[in-house]
Amino acid sequence: MNTRRLLFRLAVLPAALALAITISASALAQKPKGKSGGDKVTELFNEGVKLQNEGQVDAAIEKYTEAINASAKEYQSLANRGGLYRAKGIELRENVGSNDPALKAEAAAKAEEQFALSVADYDAAIKISPTTDYLFLGRAATQSTRGKYDLALADYDEYIKLKPNEARGYNDRGTVYNEMAKVEKASEKSPDAGIKKSAPTFDKAIADFSKAVELDPKYVLGYVNRASCYTQLLKLEDALADFAKALEIDPNYWRAYRGRSEIYRALADDAKRTGDSAKAAEYAALQKQNYDKYIDIQSHPPVPTPTPAPTPAPKKK
Repeated sequence: MNTRRLLFRLAVLPAALALAITISASALAQKPKGKSGGDKVTELFNEGVKLQNEGQVDAAIEKYTEAINASAKEYQSLANRGGLYRAKGIELRENVGSNDPALKAEAAAKAEEQFALSVADYDAAIKISPTTDYLFLGRAATQSTRGKYDLALADYDEYIKLKPNEARGYNDRGTVYNEMAKVEKASEKSPDAGIKKSAPTFDKAIADFSKAVELDPKYVLGYVNRASCYTQLLKLEDALADFAKALEIDPNYWRAYRGRSEIYRALADDAKRTGDSAKAAEYAALQKQNYDKYIDIQSHPPVPTPTPAPTPAPKKK
């Protein structure tokens, strides 16, 4: 394989494979609290959870705000409201509907206002309950979303201190290192220089993803995310092995098919350039097979298995 030529063929991959770099799905609303003799704060919180899970974002924010105003210790409502502010910010930023630079800048500014509200809520919640682990996950996700990677890393470090044996923290911290590495790679004019500059940061991401799958060998996100890092570094055999492992765990994991199809597409091109038509045909067939599977899953997605949200810590009396 002429790896140098693949540097240019794979130059198109970051946009496609960005879909495969995945943070563990942020928890939806925390589980409703048990009824406690008509506690108004509990009732308001539970109403907010119901509205949030129904997709009624603004109405849920109103209920959480009522609960927060009713109790100075209501960190769970702060956390859920913070998550909704983050979701609103992402929607504002990504659904501009125009390539007009002025409109995009305006949307980005409005999104940042929501992200700032989100961080403020998590700050307040952590001040109330500094050992509640999921609060650090929430704030880290917001900081990462707004590109404040150092702050996100600090929060993931705190989460890992609280949950050192949980794969999720390592996976999510790895995604931040990955984003940092992609920025470093893109800052160089040549692909070779980009890989050389970004390799140490990609290695940190790979180490975190490796820790995640060590802790949980069935943690499919860890394999897909690590495969995507290997692809960025042109360690294609390692990438293909991880995509294969991910599909062994979950045969319908579309990101693995998408990432693997891109690698086969690049390899087929390289084989053609070097005159190996048989190998090119083999890779082209594999690329089509994987891409067709990806399209099929996207058209008929499997019914997901609900993942329970973290159980809130009991309030101190």
